[in-house]
Amino acid sequence: MLEYILGYLQTARGFHFYYCPSEYFEFAILEGDYFRAIENRKPIVVEQTFNISAPLLWNAITDQGEMIRWYFDNIPAFEPRVGFKTQFNVVSNGRDFLHVWEVTEVIPGKKFTCSWKYRDYPGEGEVAFEISEDGDQTRLTVTMVGIETFPRDIPEFKRERCREGWNYFIKNRLKEYLQQ
Repeated sequence: MLEYILGYLQTARGFHFYYCPSEYFEFAILEGDYFRAIENRKPIVVEQTFNISAPLLWNAITDQGEMIRWYFDNIPAFEPRVGFKTQFNVVSNGRDFLHVWEVTEVIPGKKFTCSWKYRDYPGEGEVAFEISEDGDQTRLTVTMVGIETFPRDIPEFKRERCREGWNYFIKNRLKEYLQQ
């Protein structure tokens, strides 16, 4: 495998990525003395345009009192502040998924990013919520990376299920909430 390695990156979190082109995978993560292949995955991106101002959209996605009306109704607290942490449980198909979030980046009124883990499952993703204005409309772009780090044998961690979930929350629930 080493003869295919073309490049090297180190992320801010210290992961070492080796570029290795193939029809089956694009990256291999160095973990101790072995490589673990990760399938080539583009980020999951969901976009929606709203007929409201950017400040109203920012409040809807960062104020806990508003978030519980369109997102998860059991989010105990949320602050768009780097280092803020929260956790809450979601039950699906009889399994508990204790969500553990930490805000890792904030550009007030424009963007926030959270690391996204589950207490009882390996893996870590990152989700960015980014607002942009275009005239009297405001666009929300949600980008998730890292879904491939979660266990593949659990249906809730499948890429398509994740995309469906984000589409449901952003294009249905948030859109309906903001039209009230």
